[in-house]
Amino acid sequence: MRMAIIRRTLAAAALLTATGCIVFVGPRDADGELRDLVAAKARWNTSGVSDYDMVVRALCFCVYGGQEVRVTVRAGRVTTATLVQGGQSLPTENYYSVEGLFDLIENAVERNAKEIDATYDSARGYPRLFQIDYSEMIADEEYGHEIVSFQPVSR
Repeated sequence: MRMAIIRRTLAAAALLTATGCIVFVGPRDADGELRDLVAAKARWNTSGVSDYDMVVRALCFCVYGGQEVRVTVRAGRVTTATLVQGGQSLPTENYYSVEGLFDLIENAVERNAKEIDATYDSARGYPRLFQIDYSEMIADEEYGHEIVSFQPVSR
């Protein structure tokens, strides 16, 4: 049910943003995360960016956690992932496009994560930094992502 509300809210926000209106719509949690997510995703959808390079850092207790990785995205799909320090090629399935990062945040909202802390780029809307904690009772299951740099690529 809540996912259907999120999808309708995102669609309405995209339409309103495309027409130049800035309106906060949809249900709102105590921190305004859903409202912020909807507005950011609408900005991203209207930006028209599908080819870009970004340097990301996974914020987790995981392999390569905390290390900068250069991710290349073409036509909305991750095509390469390379460690910035050392240049080692990494499996692309371990890295996300901007749409994939939005999906992670939406999933946390849907699953009622204990804490979601996200900031979005003011111009294009992509998630600059987010951290998700599903449970206070479980240690080290928190995770997040930071986009250290973002560069659209012209074709």
